[in-house]
Amino acid sequence: MKAQRINATRTTHKASDPSIPILYAERYRPQLHYSPPEHWLSDPNGLVWHDGSFHLFYQHNPGGNDWGYIHWGHAVSRDLVHWRHCPVAVQADPWGSGFAFSGCAIVDHENRSGLGVNGSAPLVALYTGATVEGVQSQCIAFSVDGGNSWAPYRGNPVIANPGTRDFRDPKVFWNIDREEWIMILAVGERLDLYQSKNLLEWQWISEFRCFIESAGDVLECPDLFPLRSASGEMHWVLIVSATNQTTHKDRATRYFIGTFDGRQFVPYDAHSRWIDYGPDNYATVTWDNVPVADGRRIAIGWMSNWRYAREAPTYPWRGHMTFPRELVLVEDDRGVRLASRPVDEIEHLHRESVQLDGSPIESEAVKVFFSRLPAELLDVELKFNWRGQTPEPFGLLFSNESGDVAMIIADVANDLLVLDRSQVGKSMPYGQNANKIEAPLVVIGDCLTLRVIKDRASVEVFVGDGRVAISANLFFDKPFDSVSQFGGGDVEVHGKASILESIWEDTVGSNNHV
Repeated sequence: MKAQRINATRTTHKASDPSIPILYAERYRPQLHYSPPEHWLSDPNGLVWHDGSFHLFYQHNPGGNDWGYIHWGHAVSRDLVHWRHCPVAVQADPWGSGFAFSGCAIVDHENRSGLGVNGSAPLVALYTGATVEGVQSQCIAFSVDGGNSWAPYRGNPVIANPGTRDFRDPKVFWNIDREEWIMILAVGERLDLYQSKNLLEWQWISEFRCFIESAGDVLECPDLFPLRSASGEMHWVLIVSATNQTTHKDRATRYFIGTFDGRQFVPYDAHSRWIDYGPDNYATVTWDNVPVADGRRIAIGWMSNWRYAREAPTYPWRGHMTFPRELVLVEDDRGVRLASRPVDEIEHLHRESVQLDGSPIESEAVKVFFSRLPAELLDVELKFNWRGQTPEPFGLLFSNESGDVAMIIADVANDLLVLDRSQVGKSMPYGQNANKIEAPLVVIGDCLTLRVIKDRASVEVFVGDGRVAISANLFFDKPFDSVSQFGGGDVEVHGKASILESIWEDTVGSNNHV
């Protein structure tokens, strides 16, 4: 029995019913981040650029606000900022290949799979089919109309389960040197690599075992890709998330940098590093087939955490994505590191900018600068300078009259960046998970760069040109209505803040879908 295809757009409530918020104007609805009209969203899947559009697929329950009965939801964008909702794509087949768990999508340019019509290039989704008995295997669905409709491959599964419980989340890329497809797959506490010439027949070639932080961790959503550093040297980056059904820990998405010879990934060292230190960035993966003329490696993650994802106080949807980021390699005295930065297309949302010339952090000029800003929909880029003596902790503060306070703290003396959300949303079930989040503080000389993307109920913080990031949801008791600065003594600050428009301005009160 197959699930029926549904329209992903929910009918907008009439304004005459004041008890029900207008769609996309709800209390916690992200205004800068993608979220579905309604129901459950989790891991991004099938990120692929095709025919001028970025396709975003995601784990989706089209019938409810909790995880379960998983299909692939679908949205497309031409600028990574404004999104169109599409009908459900890869559908669950619980009595056949199974529910449509995470995976990837590629453009089969040469129609090597033979799934295209008259030799045309199909879009091919490779995903984990999970049966009602819990057996996971790798399956294929394909589209011959640019992603508008999808059909299952009759030969599923293309990789049968070898007898292991956790066997999922394929990510596939074309290895031009060997003219073959490479798949990286999460298998419990290790990652397996496979190769194929046609996407339909796969051969195991190697495995990679990485350091696991806690007993019981299971790896998920791997991604492997080449990336060139500023010096021109090519490196390979492996990103992988780890979940733990017992602890549901924070800070779960890590990366390794190393070499790949077409058969084996070898990291430069055994230490895993974090792509994001926040609790709300999981299953980060990157877009495939981005044009060479663009040249970027672009990523997105699920902006939630299994610790409380199923209790998030949102309705009629639950779950949203991080803001898309460009991944770059930076080099310093610690070697090569991965940095992430909001994609430049965020400038499409800049409605008004306020400039701040160099002024002491506690000066009247700085206070006036912040007083001119709303407490949401902001892109703040600041540089803090000091000379000589290490400054006292300083930073930004978002607050409201009911006592919700979120603080971004730069503690130079202790080399810490802190996002303190312990005083946010204390009256809700989410409040028991409110906490202080710590990350290394990247100071270059006597200077700290800080970038903050502030949405209605979340914040993404970047320091050191993106070398450290923290992503966190802020489910307030009452909306934030004030932003200000604090501390620092002799610290001087300059930069700008851009007030942003909502990505849904054309959606509220209308139907926005394919």
